[in-house]
Amino acid sequence: MPIPIPRRKDIILFKLVATAVILFLVSLPLDLYLGVRAFASPEGFWQEFALGAVAIWVLGGSQIAFLILGMVILFCIWTPD
Repeated sequence: MPIPIPRRKDIILFKLVATAVILFLVSLPLDLYLGVRAFASPEGFWQEFALGAVAIWVLGGSQIAFLILGMVILFCIWTPD
């Protein structure tokens, strides 16, 4: 049984779905921070400062790593063969 060759429309649909999934995964650290911030509802300077420091330390690094990894994956997906 021969392997069916995907049509151009199917390939573009796959690329669009993969792009949407990658953009969702890249934005997860920011969404996590906003959720924790809304749940914690810090009051005062020191609570804001502590939450901001944790966000920059933990989530900032992962956000940058996910952005770079996402850009590389999207480049590989959308670059013609």
